Amino acid sequence: MGYISEHSKSVNTNTLDSDIVLKLYSDVRNHCAEVIEQGYQNYLTDTEKVFAEDETTITAGLYDHIQTIVETDDLPFVVVPEFHQYTTPIKKGKVNPNKAKRFDLHFTNFSYKPRIKFGVEAKLLVQTNTSSRSATFLTSEYVEDAGMGKFIKGIYENDGFMLGYILNGTIASIVANINLKIISTYSDKEQLNKTSNHYISTYTLRGKGKELSHIFLDFSAAITQKKV
Repeated sequence: MGYISEHSKSVNTNTLDSDIVLKLYSDVRNHCAEVIEQGYQNYLTDTEKVFAEDETTITAGLYDHIQTIVETDDLPFVVVPEFHQYTTPIKKGKVNPNKAKRFDLHFTNFSYKPRIKFGVEAKLLVQTNTSSRSATFLTSEYVEDAGMGKFIKGIYENDGFMLGYILNGTIASIVANINLKIISTYSDKEQLNKTSNHYISTYTLRGKGKELSHIFLDFSAAITQKKV
């Protein structure tokens, strides 16, 4: 599947050329994305699952299959659900730890030193309002402080992924709505752009350019099957 389980020893990135470090970082991010997508495919075909249109329920089911892949393939990752993000002020005792935000999932790769880490924030998305879901509200959640804002505003100090759990609609239409909301909330610089595999948005945090990966997982078929 292209994972990096072949690396049996840690590599100290402090001693490597910056271009090589960037390549390793990109490789780890891509492999995390592969694990997420394969976990998603396995989750969809899990005949024992009880699907619910609930963010935490979907994330728990996704985590189950991601963890199985990591353990079965002996991948150099640790994946933790509901991972507390202890920011520097919290670690220095200036903010109560009870105020810590939590990643929905957190990846740590231990093939490299210092460790390469990615937090994951997941949100529900719809193109068309349902009886219980507002497309405008969910889009705002994805973009603002409950979602992307956690990275853009430095609430999360680690790099990471946004996961969009699509309950209805197309990825293209939903991304277009997200970009409109991004422009009105931040600027056109933070818009999502399509890459060969996923979407990437860029932002600046403490004077440093950062990238945020976006993966959209379509659960509309699971909803249709549930209603049959």
